Amino acid sequence: MIYFGVANCYWLTMYNVTNLGGNKFTNGVILGVAEMFSGVFTCVLMHYFHPFQAFRICAFVAVVFNALNQFVVPFGTIASYLTLSIAVFGVGGVYTCVYIMVGIVLPSEQISGAMIIVVTAGGALSLGAPLMVLLDSPYPYICLTFFMSVGVVGTFMLKDASLQQEIEIEAEIGLLGWDKKD
Repeated sequence: MIYFGVANCYWLTMYNVTNLGGNKFTNGVILGVAEMFSGVFTCVLMHYFHPFQAFRICAFVAVVFNALNQFVVPFGTIASYLTLSIAVFGVGGVYTCVYIMVGIVLPSEQISGAMIIVVTAGGALSLGAPLMVLLDSPYPYICLTFFMSVGVVGTFMLKDASLQQEIEIEAEIGLLGWDKKD
């Protein structure tokens, strides 16, 4: 469900890209650079925050700056490029976080298979996103906010598999609570 929210947000953000006006190749380069740097920014963000928290921060950035771009800033201005670049920055960040979160939530031997399922199912479920942009404003943004909210709520339901594995190993060895005095 988290990837479903992210994929829908991505497609709805790309809808805003088509409304920029101007040279589409230049727009693609500008937003491609923003997406490229989003991965670096997210790695720095995950250095200071847990990936689940980094996901929530990036989702917030994506939703807020998409709203600013769609409702506040006139299209075709420098401000529209800036707000949309930051929104793409946030969307790219949530993608990076999803890939890291799968490694945290699942044991290492299950990551590859899980990523195939996550990306395929999330992509398939987001096929309706191009239809959502045909709705009158503000409905596409409401959909974007809903789907990203689904992703954010989903992060609260995830458990850290590596911590669970450490607890199970400690329980098996009998070290759990070894330092406590009776």
